[in-house]
Formats: sequence, structure tokens, C-alpha cells
Amino acid sequence: MSVFYIYLIQPKFAMEKLQCIIVDDDEIDRLTVMSYTKKFPQLHVVGVYASAKEALSMLQRMDSKIDVLFLDIDMPGESGIDLRKKAAEVPVCIFITAHPEHAVESFELDTLDFIVKPLKLDRFTQTINRIDEFMEIRQKALLFESSIGGDTIYIKEGHVQTKV
Repeated sequence: MSVFYIYLIQPKFAMEKLQCIIVDDDEIDRLTVMSYTKKFPQLHVVGVYASAKEALSMLQRMDSKIDVLFLDIDMPGESGIDLRKKAAEVPVCIFITAHPEHAVESFELDTLDFIVKPLKLDRFTQTINRIDEFMEIRQKALLFESSIGGDTIYIKEGHVQTKV
């Protein structure tokens, strides 16, 4: 009896930089997140905003897609949670806040991570690793979904590979 292994061949390619925005009403916190993002070459900050209203206005005007939101929760006017509800199409949301009581509510909105201030580099690094893992899995899932409709399958029996 022969055992057949069916697998998909997927091209390896470098992941593009992740387009990010930072939204926090506190200037020191904005600058801290900005300085930390500069330590990670896979991140590209395309905007830094002091309010959810400013960020939402930019998101509605912008042609390119945003991959990551770094959001404070408690801000004057609309909160970071309000912004996340309106920007649900952004795949990754990281809340950075001094209000841990909002954690449960934030995770109901597809939050990838929740960091309690003050922000430290080692904790931020953990978050970036989590983002990298998430985006890699997401990319593989998209490739797999696109290959389902493809017309090539490779079958491997022992050392012999057959293209079907």
C-alpha cells in the first residue's frame, strides 16, 4: 500500500513593510511609540494623530491600506474603541492605554494586543513579534485560499513528485 502526500507549493517572498498609524492624545506617548516603531524595519508609520477624529479623517482620504493601528483608548471626543469600530477593516489593532479596565471590551473588536502604559521596549517587542506571527499566518491563509481555485496539485509518493 502506497501513502500519498498532497501539498501545495507556495512561493517565498519578502513581506512588504506594514503601514501603521499611531493615535494618542498625549504627545510623549505618541513620541514613545514612534521611537519604538523605528527600531523595527518591518514597520512604516504613515501618520501620527492626537485624536481619533483626525485619524479617521485620514483613513477615509487615504488611498493605501493601513495594516496596523496603535491606539490609545481614553481620548477627548471619540475614543480609540470608537475609532476601532469605524476602522474594522484594518487587520491589526494594538491598544496602548493606561486603562486596563477596557481590555475585555477591546478584545471584542478583534484586538491583537493590549498594552498597559507606561510602554516599555521589551513589551513593545513582544507585540511586534505577535504582529509578525499574525501577518505570516494571515499571508499563508490568503495564499492557501487563492491556491484552492488553482489548477495545479503536486502529489508526492516516496521521492517521486507528480504534478496533477
